[in-house]
Amino acid sequence: MNPKGELTLVRDSFDPTRTLIVLNGKAVASVPWQTCDEIAKSFTRAARAGEEQEKANSIVLAEAALIRSGAPFSLTSDSKIRDDAFTEAQWNSHMRKRMPMRGAPSKKRLGTPTIIKHRTIGGNGHV
Repeated sequence: MNPKGELTLVRDSFDPTRTLIVLNGKAVASVPWQTCDEIAKSFTRAARAGEEQEKANSIVLAEAALIRSGAPFSLTSDSKIRDDAFTEAQWNSHMRKRMPMRGAPSKKRLGTPTIIKHRTIGGNGHV
């Protein structure tokens, strides 16, 4: 596995609900299945975070395309990658020519709302 030693996980023959952690041929710990499950989830989260950073350039381009298309979801929660994607969506000349900026289609006009005040008659608030 690495230059320092070999790590192996083996089901405990005395208690099948536990797993033995074996390092260089010697059992160093016996852990319950719940702990093994948490360790596996931690390794998976760490692996996905590493993969996201390694593939950041591809994610930026795909995220920029989603931004230009007006998609209501994101491919990443990493703020640096999303900021790079917004910059790419705004300034990439190839993308700007091929994909005009879109948003949620609406027939309503956007602008500043107008506040209309009515004069009230009497003290009860009725006009």
